[in-house]
Amino acid sequence: MSERPVTRLYGIKNCDSCRKAMKLLNDLGTDYEFVDLRESPPGIETLNRWAEKAGTGRTGWQLLLNRRSRTWKQLDESVRQIDNQEDACQLMEQNPLLVKRPVLEAADFFAVGLNPGQLKSRFGNQKKR
Repeated sequence: MSERPVTRLYGIKNCDSCRKAMKLLNDLGTDYEFVDLRESPPGIETLNRWAEKAGTGRTGWQLLLNRRSRTWKQLDESVRQIDNQEDACQLMEQNPLLVKRPVLEAADFFAVGLNPGQLKSRFGNQKKR
């Protein structure tokens, strides 16, 4: 009997989008592991991998960097002058709450942010009977 691939949901416990994603995954019967970004912050290699998976070129790291967060708004304006993946990933490594949430990662799936339609499409066929 083969094991199902691990799906990981990275986020923070009090994030509304993360809670909605967890509820949806639970409703769909999806086995997943929750990884709290505060307790287990991603390293630079993980952040670079996520930025590359999120999109090509500037798009990937821009999707991953949460510029709408309170943490972002509290940064000095000079720090917020990010224009490349390397600097963005270094900043997210130092401030893991700058990662847009939730991040879902599986062997054959990757998503940044909450998209219920995308989750239902990918995980909907796993509903437990």
